[in-house]
Amino acid sequence: MDQTKRLDALLSDRGFCSRRKVEDFLHGNNVLLNARKVIASGTRVNMDKDELVINGKKLELKIDEKELVYYALNKTKGILSAASDNAKRKTVTEFVPNKVRVYPVGRLDEQSTGLILLTNDGDLAHKLTHPSFHIPKVYLVWVVGVPSEKRLDKIRDGMKLKEGWAKPTKVTNLKSSPKRTLIEVTLNEGKNHQIRRMFSRVGINIVELKRVSIGSLELEHLGLGKYRELTKNELAKLKKEVAAQVEEVQRTSE
Repeated sequence: MDQTKRLDALLSDRGFCSRRKVEDFLHGNNVLLNARKVIASGTRVNMDKDELVINGKKLELKIDEKELVYYALNKTKGILSAASDNAKRKTVTEFVPNKVRVYPVGRLDEQSTGLILLTNDGDLAHKLTHPSFHIPKVYLVWVVGVPSEKRLDKIRDGMKLKEGWAKPTKVTNLKSSPKRTLIEVTLNEGKNHQIRRMFSRVGINIVELKRVSIGSLELEHLGLGKYRELTKNELAKLKKEVAAQVEEVQRTSE
C-alpha cells in the first residue's frame, strides 16, 4: 500500500493554503523535507518515514484519530478565515483552543459572518469543500431594497465568472421590506466571493452575508465569536452525509 502523498495535497489538507497556491506558499516559506528545501508542489512525502519542517516547526504527518478535533465557530466581521496571516491580522483559529493545529474548512470573506468548521481532519475537510461532492452550504443574505425576480433569476440561471461557470442550487426571497430583503442562497461550490460577485453582477447590493449551515451542520443559536465542539451525533451525521455523497460520485463516474 502506497504510504506517500503529494506535497500540494498534504499542505492543502492541513490548511496551509489552497492547492492552486501551493507553489506560492513553497516559494514564500521555508519548507524542508528531510532537511532539504523543497519547492516542487508535486513532491511525494512518505507519511511513515519522512520529516517535514515548515518555518522551523515540525509537522506531524500522521494524526492519531483520537487527536482529531472539530469545532463550530460563529465568525465575526473583520476576522480572516485562515489558519495564520503574515500581516498578523486576527484569524478564526485564535478563537478555539490551540492544543493542536486546526484550520478552517472552506472560507468566509472578512466582512461575512457565520458558521466556520475548524478541524485537523484533512480528509473530511477535503470532502466537505471539494465541489465534486456537492455538500450544500446555506447563506442568509440581506440586500438593499427589493430586488426583482428577473434579477434573482439571472443568479439562479448561473453566470460565467473568471474561474468558470457558477450557479447556486437555490435562491429564495424569504422576506422583504421597502428598505431591504432577506434572501437564502444554497451553494454546492465555493468560488472566491461567489455570492458577492454574482449579486454585484446583477446590480444587487449586499448589506450582510451570513453562513448558517454546512451540510447537516447548523449554526443555530451560537453567539457571534463563540465556538463549541461538535457533538458525537453531529459529527456522525456529517460524516455519513459526506460518505453518501462520495459513494454517489464514484457510482455515477463508473
